[in-house]
Amino acid sequence: MAQFIGTTTIRKSAQDVFAVMSNPANDAKWSAAVIHGEWTSPGSPGIGSTARFVSKLFGRRLENVWEITEFERNVKFVALSRTGPFPVEVTTAVSPVRGGTRVEVTYAMEPRGIIRLAAPLLLGYGRRRLQEALDNLRGLMESGRL
Repeated sequence: MAQFIGTTTIRKSAQDVFAVMSNPANDAKWSAAVIHGEWTSPGSPGIGSTARFVSKLFGRRLENVWEITEFERNVKFVALSRTGPFPVEVTTAVSPVRGGTRVEVTYAMEPRGIIRLAAPLLLGYGRRRLQEALDNLRGLMESGRL
C-alpha cells in the first residue's frame, strides 16, 4: 500500500472546514485536479453515500465514483474509489487547534500493473498537488471566498 499525506491549518472552525471539505461540489473550487464533483446518492452525507468526480491527472480526464466508508460529522470521513486506474482511499480529518482547524488528508492506494512501476513518481506528484490544493483551500476559506 502506497500513501501520501497533506496537512494545513485553517483559521476557521472545524465545523466550517468540514462542511466545505465534505461537499464534493466544493472540490473544484479549491483543487486544480478536480473539474467537477457531485453527490450521486440522496439525503445527508454519511456511510454508504456516493459521489462522482471528474478530475484530470497528467492531462488525462478521469471519472471516479467514491463511496463514504466512515463518517463522523465535523471530525473525519473516509472515501473509497474502486474505479479509475487503481483503488484509492482518502481519509480527511479535521481537528480544532489553537487559532483554527488542523486538516490532514491521507491518500492510500494500491497501484496495479504497469502503473506500479511509476508509483514513486505518482506519490511525489500526488503529494505536491495535494499540498497545493490544501494551501489554496486555506487561502480561500481565510479570505472568505469559500
